[in-house]
Amino acid sequence: MSLLARARVQVLTDQVADQIAAGEVVERPGSVVKELVENALDAGARAVRVELEDGGKVLIRVSDDGSGMDREDARLALQRHATSKIRTAVDLIGVATFGFRGEALPAIASVSRFELETAEDNGDAATRLRVTGGKLEATEETARQRGTTVTVRGLFYNTPARRKFLRASTTETRAAVEAVTVLALTRPDVAFSVTNDGRVLLDCQPANRLIDRVRALWSAELAHHVLVEHALMRRVLIDNRDALVGLEEDEGLEDLQQRWRQVFGVRCQGVGAEEFERHSGMCGARIRLPLKPNT
Repeated sequence: MSLLARARVQVLTDQVADQIAAGEVVERPGSVVKELVENALDAGARAVRVELEDGGKVLIRVSDDGSGMDREDARLALQRHATSKIRTAVDLIGVATFGFRGEALPAIASVSRFELETAEDNGDAATRLRVTGGKLEATEETARQRGTTVTVRGLFYNTPARRKFLRASTTETRAAVEAVTVLALTRPDVAFSVTNDGRVLLDCQPANRLIDRVRALWSAELAHHVLVEHALMRRVLIDNRDALVGLEEDEGLEDLQQRWRQVFGVRCQGVGAEEFERHSGMCGARIRLPLKPNT
């Protein structure tokens, strides 16, 4: 009898299922950073701090001042498909959050030594959960201000084949900074900071306008070029009439900035620097964005 004939259908254990899900959600430290920062923004954070060690291979810590969670919600958040963002299939229409599937936290926790600290602004004690390889090991009371801090140590420690394919520290750091940079462009009203091994790589305060965020991320020179791009944007109307329908002659700079951001895809899913450069070149002189923001 062949091996194929002897195989029987069986339900995978939760641990194996979580590790499979982690392969879809977690590719490298930068994808962990992206998922955690998106969660922070969905929680209403006004400031997000990202700390890395060795490009995220040793440690990733994302802290925010968002709404936080009570103990029950914190424990539920570590279960697959547990989410506060949707309730029914109807809610999938016009989802206004970055994520909604409820897979990121359990997937990340299944392939790391994971710690979650969170507190609401109601005077109750904060909660700390410690998870190793997807197994909840401790639930403790702690003290902290409103918000959430997620610490991820030893990413892929229990899947050595995947850890072997992580790149050099500089490459992984670069990917993480790019992920935060794109999110910082989508939310200029939020403060962001990124450090790696104690070195500040990105530090930008809240801005009222997208152009001010560009200036903070890169340089005044690049911001000037972006303003020129806005002035030339109507040239795109010829080739992108459907995307730009409704553009009026008297639209102000703020309207153009918003439309430019929508048309060129700097939205929830974001774009990489190369794609950003290609799209910006559609409406005039090409802009080459530095892959690492000024510090």
